[in-house]
Amino acid sequence: MLGYTFERYREIEGITTTDLANQLGCSRAELQWMSLCRRPLGASFAKQTIEVAHRFAVDPRALVHVLRHVEVITALAQDADGVTAPGASHIQVAARDRFHDDEDGP
Repeated sequence: MLGYTFERYREIEGITTTDLANQLGCSRAELQWMSLCRRPLGASFAKQTIEVAHRFAVDPRALVHVLRHVEVITALAQDADGVTAPGASHIQVAARDRFHDDEDGP
């Protein structure tokens, strides 16, 4: 269900339900209704996501961002057997600053 994915995204990002609704471009009530939908999966991910986005008049790109973000963070927290590592309920992801002056090439 999308409700689990939305809740997980809120936990990861440390945002409120209102923040998530604003990010998706919908009301809290619409977010609650959308939460009852099945999470898009498999080969028809794009088609299913677009259908949900159109049904609830949300930005499909914003919805895909939320869905894929949760998938990636969940995958990073799992071991090779797909089991979530103990203590991995909160995972920290670091970014590397890139300075264009230090790069070789064009």
